Amino acid sequence: MKKNIIFTFSFFLSILFVSAQQVQKLGRMVTNSVEQEIAPVISADGRHLLFMLKGSHGRGWGLHYSVKKGSFFQRGTSLIEINQSEKLNLMGAYCLSADGSELYFTSKKHGGIGAYDIWKATRKSNNTFGSIENLGKPLNTNGNEGAPSISADGKFLYFMRSRSMEDENNIQGEIWVSERQGNRWGQAKKLPFTQGYSYPKIFVSNNYLLLTKASQGKIQFYYSKKQNGQWQTPKVIESIQNHVNQPFASISHYEKALYFSKKDESSSDLYQGKLLLNEQPTSVVA
Repeated sequence: MKKNIIFTFSFFLSILFVSAQQVQKLGRMVTNSVEQEIAPVISADGRHLLFMLKGSHGRGWGLHYSVKKGSFFQRGTSLIEINQSEKLNLMGAYCLSADGSELYFTSKKHGGIGAYDIWKATRKSNNTFGSIENLGKPLNTNGNEGAPSISADGKFLYFMRSRSMEDENNIQGEIWVSERQGNRWGQAKKLPFTQGYSYPKIFVSNNYLLLTKASQGKIQFYYSKKQNGQWQTPKVIESIQNHVNQPFASISHYEKALYFSKKDESSSDLYQGKLLLNEQPTSVVA
């Protein structure tokens, strides 16, 4: 009994130690005390970063894009075409393709199929995004689809469906996946054990899924691993749990780390947190 108590206490201390030592803000070029930043999404190659930024002087939220040079992400640039002409109605519900050339996002913009739909924009040579198109049926329906996450090989798109997406901090959804069929997306299939989850993010090897769950005002990040072709019951990510108060996170495929945002008394900033060994994906592309 005494040994069990000591082991449990030691494990709890190890979680606190990892949490304190390995959670840090991103560089000042991306996050600072003057502006607010939330909902980071990193590309599979680890060099492209999307996030929402709210500037000073009363400016509203806008989608920004940053490229890593060396070991640091550079100052983010506003995606003017997206922010001015598109309605990013759902915070954090976007992703980049593996090489950062395609942006998938969620919107209630005119010309859609249902309420919330998933759309795609293509990156131009000057790092802006245009050529906006709806992903169409059967992926989009008369209901709500959002928070897309595309696999590194571009073959699968994971996303959520929910009766309501009006409150990004309390979405009770289900996770679905669609397979690309030529130039269109096929009929989606619902994943098991994902009732009540939202904001899926797929790992580069297509065998690890990051999820968010909100319940009674509490937000937690979970992961599910695919074993023998089957997705396992999601498990909570303990290593950064003391820092979680927003539902947005993205996984770095090379650093085995989470990129997430956190709100304190004065602002919201972007952070990076290392995962415990048992929480990490089983393989990383070198």
